[in-house]
Amino acid sequence: MEGVALLPDHSSQIDAAFLWVDLAGHLANAWRYLIAAAQVAHGRPISIQDWKLPDVDGSLEAWRSSDRLYDAFQILGDTQQRAR
Repeated sequence: MEGVALLPDHSSQIDAAFLWVDLAGHLANAWRYLIAAAQVAHGRPISIQDWKLPDVDGSLEAWRSSDRLYDAFQILGDTQQRAR
């Protein structure tokens, strides 16, 4: 049912802000999964200093802790998952 909003003449059922926050959440998760996959492939944990990208985790944390819309959509998504 979630995909219905992406069909022609159904776009009014979903707000564009939701799509942007949803995309940002997926990208944040992709970063987490990339780190986990690299650690599995490498056979050991990789410290953030080894990544040479310390600003990514800091930026993600700053965004998650300051964006109430992200929190609201996370809660909404969790609620919808439990309702299924």
